[in-house]
Amino acid sequence: MEADRIEKFDSRVTEFVKDSAVSLSNREIDKGELQRFSYRLGILDDRAEIYELSLGELRELARILTDLVVNSPENPQTLDHIQYWAWTAAFASTTQQRLPRKLNSSMGDFLDLVALKVSTMRRAKILHLIMNKRVEDQEIPSDLLLFQLAASFDPLIFGNYLFVDRIASTMGFSVLEGLIATRCSDLDSETGELTADVDVTWYDGENQLNKGENPNIHKKIQIWREFGSSEEVGSIIDQINQLDRYNTDVLTGTFQGVESRVYEELGETNHLTRVIAKQRGDNIHASRSTRSIGTIVLNLCSLLIWDMILPDVFERDRKKVLNEVGSSSGIFHNYTPSDYLPVFRL
Repeated sequence: MEADRIEKFDSRVTEFVKDSAVSLSNREIDKGELQRFSYRLGILDDRAEIYELSLGELRELARILTDLVVNSPENPQTLDHIQYWAWTAAFASTTQQRLPRKLNSSMGDFLDLVALKVSTMRRAKILHLIMNKRVEDQEIPSDLLLFQLAASFDPLIFGNYLFVDRIASTMGFSVLEGLIATRCSDLDSETGELTADVDVTWYDGENQLNKGENPNIHKKIQIWREFGSSEEVGSIIDQINQLDRYNTDVLTGTFQGVESRVYEELGETNHLTRVIAKQRGDNIHASRSTRSIGTIVLNLCSLLIWDMILPDVFERDRKKVLNEVGSSSGIFHNYTPSDYLPVFRL
């Protein structure tokens, strides 16, 4: 069942990417259009709500949603991305109090980052629900509607998606580094420096990282994959990282101006995360790759959190998390869980 559903998700991404390429070739795109969220993709349908997915499916979804944004010319951030990050944050928020202090701090940074991303969606999501008349045969009181709209609207950032993407892509690197450092015993959780010598197995040009070094984000991801992740998640990181899995034309379009980095890595490590690491500084200046990088980094953060949650803990906590999200959401009581997500408890 799990494998069938993952295959179905992969097929829907493939269909979306094809449709996206045809759409872009047949019409001119307004500059602002690429900065807006796409609501038209439904990797998750009525038979596969985000909160019903297994732990294995949630881990695989990091790869699937990365494939979507990297292979599509539109570099879309879909409602599925938002739902995924928010459900991850809901779990992280609920389990946060049971974590060691240092990990608790890193998890808190992740929650802040997701809250920023979700805040741009709140007003749009409520309007979307209303327009689709998802309330079952009931009128929505106008005063309640106005209250919900006002509570979800932040005039400083709503509608300025590029601003949020820029923050996500820069802050996201720091959040990911913090999570990796708390996950991997070879890294100091406070400084990010190596606590021991580490053999480099992922690159022929380097044999060892020395104790006391502070590796870049690409190397830290490899340390997580090689020495800190579960076998299942290590395989998923490998797939995300495999640069030649992606459409080269789309990649060089996304990383416009630095296409040489893509071709360089195809000939060396074949690692997507090394391309991203080299783009880290560029995102401060809001390059075109900003949107894709912020999305990929958030997917990796989410994957890391699902990597830290054990299967028995996941099954025990899932219903509890869903109930807590529902009771604290403040969205209309007669909505289904898929309606009030991606609101999550902080």
